[in-house]
Amino acid sequence: MNINTTITIDTALNTGLALLGYFYIMFCSGRWLSLLFMKKWNKRRKQEQRQKAIDAFFEAFGIDGMEPGDPARAISRGGVVILVYRSEEKNEQD
Repeated sequence: MNINTTITIDTALNTGLALLGYFYIMFCSGRWLSLLFMKKWNKRRKQEQRQKAIDAFFEAFGIDGMEPGDPARAISRGGVVILVYRSEEKNEQD
């Protein structure tokens, strides 16, 4: 059996094109995966920021120590009024 070990221009171009296609597909799939993880991380980060804001609001106005039915009112510089009250029935969300 005689094997020809010379590489022709056809073989080189075909191999190069196949490798180029393979690397393009790998690049696109990596970009897609990184975008997927970044979107999930960003969504989680936003939820953490919102939770920190709610925790700061609770701490600033002492909402934990409110009796049922007591209102707490906060007025911002822009005239926005935030009214918070504890309902008569306690909802356990922990």
